[in-house]
Amino acid sequence: MRKLIAAAGATTAMAVGGLAVAAVNPLMGVSAQTPAASTPAPAAAAPAGPLKRALDGLVQNHTITQAQADAVRKAVAAEVKKGGLRPRPKARGQVVAVAAKAIGITPAQLRAGLKAGHSIADQANAKHVAPKSVADAIVAAATKRIDAAVTAGKLTPERAARLKKRLPTMADRIVNAKPGPHGGFGGGGLRPGG
Repeated sequence: MRKLIAAAGATTAMAVGGLAVAAVNPLMGVSAQTPAASTPAPAAAAPAGPLKRALDGLVQNHTITQAQADAVRKAVAAEVKKGGLRPRPKARGQVVAVAAKAIGITPAQLRAGLKAGHSIADQANAKHVAPKSVADAIVAAATKRIDAAVTAGKLTPERAARLKKRLPTMADRIVNAKPGPHGGFGGGGLRPGG
């Protein structure tokens, strides 16, 4: 029973942690899956994401049973369906909008700059805006989203406090990350310091 509780706790932490990542760091390689229609897919048909890999490893190590892994997947899928995690594209668009507003350009201009290989910090500096002020704007927007999630009962105050503590580092990574081959969108993502 302790193993099941530990696995469920770890899995829930990964899923809820995805909220902060999607809220603050959507340009990195982490994504939240959009919920399935009515029921989650069986374990064998689930996509090979981090949750599946983690649970499959626990099953292979005989830490939990396949039935327990399936129960965790189902519980996480239900939380996602309730709105506990936001789809990545929406959060990414919100971060781009916040950063663009802080810089004084349009989101389309910011995206074009990313696709041309310029980090958000590069674009802020070109407009004589301190990259720190862009990061601060991202932190403020993410804090507002986290507070709304607490108010809606989607996050505990304790988890919200832990997420908020990580926001400045995550926002700094977003602002200073060098765009990948796809300008930070799609499979290329952003690389810290890259």
